Amino acid sequence: MTQSAREIVVEKLPEGGLLVIDPTAGRSHTLNAAAAVVWSAWTEGVRDFDELARRVAASTPLPADEGIVHAALAQLKDSGLVREEIPTPSLESVARRRLLKVAAAAAFALPLIETIITPSPAAAQSDVPSPPPSPAPPIGV
Repeated sequence: MTQSAREIVVEKLPEGGLLVIDPTAGRSHTLNAAAAVVWSAWTEGVRDFDELARRVAASTPLPADEGIVHAALAQLKDSGLVREEIPTPSLESVARRRLLKVAAAAAFALPLIETIITPSPAAAQSDVPSPPPSPAPPIGV
């Protein structure tokens, strides 16, 4: 699937995750199932946090919790996958104790995004090898 507005490529991963490749920025992002649900709905125009939380709950073992949605959106914004401003959550919706309780119950499913830098298509097809890493200086010198 390609999103034409930003020329990004999206591939489905096992267990509901997504691989999002942004060749223009030279970055690739893996989203776990919770982050993928939030990002997909957000790109479709869903801005209702209750609805986003319901979608996360329907697709993952996580509860319908706006704190999880806010955590996912914060990570998506940090990674550049969401560019607009995210509304600030109320203190009661992301109370630290509540989020920690959710984390303890389903830590593996909390929103997670990993980003790596990817070479440009020209660099990836080049026969020129990358230079070797610089040797570490000797210890004690």
